[in-house]
Formats: sequence, C-alpha cells, structure tokens
Amino acid sequence: MEKQLKHTQIFHGKIFSVDHDEVFVEEKQMNAVREIVRHHGGGVGIIAIDQGCILLVRQFRYAVNEALLEIPAGKLEPGEDPLTCGHRELEEETGMITNHLQPVTTFLPTPGYCDEHIHLFYTDQLKTCARPHHGDDDEVIQVIRYPLEQAMQDVQNGKIKDAKTIIGIYYAWIKGI
Repeated sequence: MEKQLKHTQIFHGKIFSVDHDEVFVEEKQMNAVREIVRHHGGGVGIIAIDQGCILLVRQFRYAVNEALLEIPAGKLEPGEDPLTCGHRELEEETGMITNHLQPVTTFLPTPGYCDEHIHLFYTDQLKTCARPHHGDDDEVIQVIRYPLEQAMQDVQNGKIKDAKTIIGIYYAWIKGI
C-alpha cells in the first residue's frame, strides 16, 4: 500500500486535472512521487453491430497526430449515467439509435498514471435516427461500416490501434457476430 504524504494539483482543465503526490511506499519503507491524471468523469464506448459489420468512426486525434478508427465513444458529463451517455454518443457520432445497450465491461485504459474508467456497451439493434443530434462543433467524424472480419485483420496488422476499439472488436469476434 501507499500512503499520501503531500498532494499538489498542478493543472486543472476541462477534461482532466494533473496531480503531483508524494507517497510513502509501506512495503519498501521509502518515499516516492506519483503524477496522476484525474479524468473528470471517464467515458463510454459502443460496440455497434449491423448486419455483420461493426460501426467505426474515423477521427483525427491531435495527441497522436493521426486519424484513428474507433468505436463510437465519448466523455461522460459530470454526474451522467454511463448508459445515458452511451445512447447520446451513439446518436451524435453515428446518427443511429437503439433501445438496447447491453453493458459489456468497464476497464482502466492506463492505470499506471490515469484514473479514467471506460464503460463498454454492445448493441445489434440499430435504427437510423430521423433527426440526430450532432456532436461537438470541433469534431470531424466519418462513420464507416466495417466488416468484422476486416476489423479483426486490421487489429492484427496494427491498422486499428485504439484500445477500446480493439477490446470491442475482440468482444464481437468472440461473441461470434
């Protein structure tokens, strides 16, 4: 176990804050420093299957300077229920709606330095929304219907790199969709 000795928040932003903590590592009887990204809320991802295809979005990610293929996903608003967020993000990013989002898992994408939780949901009951609400003004998203077999190949050849998307594709593959 580790006991916090000193806590300093060194950054507070819209999506996350960064803490610099000094801790006492009991097992080693020594002090250490922990720098932690505190995510404001976490996120959701939706494994959306339609006629043997997984819905993916292509979106430029500034942090890695690359357009990535990802499952529809987004950030939880403060106090928002993950299921509600899942429905909202599916509609905003794909123009699709569903009456049934099945919880799959919640995982920690980078627990070595970040406390973010991502909640994954699954649906294969999609309908086109007559008047979809669109996402953030600064997002440029292209929806792609991706054959699941091709998605698996692209995970294995490194074309698909996003962790939540890789988990979602493996889930759909194992489920035999």
